[in-house]
Amino acid sequence: MFNKFFKQDTDKVSKRLMTDDELAHLIDKIKHNLAILETLDNVESMRYYLREISNWVDEIQDDKFKGWY
Repeated sequence: MFNKFFKQDTDKVSKRLMTDDELAHLIDKIKHNLAILETLDNVESMRYYLREISNWVDEIQDDKFKGWY
Protein backbone atom coordinates (compact mmCIF):
# COMPACT_ATOMS: atom_id res chain seq x y z
CA MET A 1 0.00 0.00 0.00
CA PHE A 2 2.71 2.51 0.97
CA ASN A 3 4.84 1.59 -2.03
CA LYS A 4 1.97 2.45 -4.35
CA PHE A 5 1.39 5.78 -2.60
CA PHE A 6 5.05 6.82 -2.64
CA LYS A 7 5.50 5.66 -6.23
CA GLN A 8 2.66 7.93 -7.35
CA ASP A 9 4.20 10.92 -5.59
CA THR A 10 7.60 10.18 -7.11
CA ASP A 11 6.07 9.88 -10.55
CA LYS A 12 4.36 13.26 -10.15
CA VAL A 13 7.61 14.92 -9.11
CA SER A 14 9.55 13.39 -11.98
CA LYS A 15 6.98 14.73 -14.47
CA ARG A 16 7.13 18.22 -13.01
CA LEU A 17 8.39 20.87 -15.43
CA MET A 18 9.43 23.34 -12.75
CA THR A 19 12.97 22.87 -11.45
CA ASP A 20 13.80 22.67 -7.76
CA ASP A 21 15.51 26.08 -7.98
CA GLU A 22 12.43 27.65 -9.54
CA LEU A 23 10.18 26.11 -6.89
CA ALA A 24 12.51 27.27 -4.11
CA HIS A 25 12.52 30.77 -5.61
CA LEU A 26 8.72 30.98 -5.53
CA ILE A 27 8.55 29.60 -1.99
CA ASP A 28 11.10 32.19 -0.83
CA LYS A 29 9.00 34.94 -2.42
CA ILE A 30 5.89 33.64 -0.67
CA LYS A 31 7.69 33.52 2.69
CA HIS A 32 9.05 37.04 2.16
CA ASN A 33 5.59 38.42 1.38
CA LEU A 34 4.06 36.62 4.37
CA ALA A 35 6.63 38.33 6.61
CA ILE A 36 5.68 41.71 5.11
CA LEU A 37 1.99 40.91 5.46
CA GLU A 38 2.35 40.34 9.20
CA THR A 39 3.52 43.93 9.70
CA LEU A 40 0.82 45.69 7.68
CA ASP A 41 -2.20 47.53 9.03
CA ASN A 42 -3.51 48.83 5.71
CA VAL A 43 -6.10 46.53 4.12
CA GLU A 44 -5.28 47.63 0.57
CA SER A 45 -1.63 46.74 1.06
CA MET A 46 -2.63 43.40 2.56
CA ARG A 47 -4.76 42.63 -0.48
CA TYR A 48 -1.85 43.46 -2.80
CA TYR A 49 0.50 41.05 -1.04
CA LEU A 50 -2.18 38.35 -0.81
CA ARG A 51 -2.77 38.62 -4.58
CA GLU A 52 0.96 38.24 -5.19
CA ILE A 53 1.08 35.16 -2.95
CA SER A 54 -2.00 33.72 -4.65
CA ASN A 55 -0.42 34.15 -8.08
CA TRP A 56 2.74 32.34 -6.99
CA VAL A 57 0.72 29.50 -5.48
CA ASP A 58 -1.12 29.21 -8.80
CA GLU A 59 2.23 29.01 -10.62
CA ILE A 60 3.28 26.16 -8.34
CA GLN A 61 -0.02 24.30 -8.70
CA ASP A 62 -0.13 24.76 -12.47
CA ASP A 63 3.58 23.88 -12.77
CA LYS A 64 4.14 26.95 -14.94
CA PHE A 65 7.07 29.03 -13.77
CA LYS A 66 6.70 32.50 -15.29
CA GLY A 67 10.27 33.65 -14.77
CA TRP A 68 12.74 35.18 -12.36
CA TYR A 69 10.98 38.41 -11.50
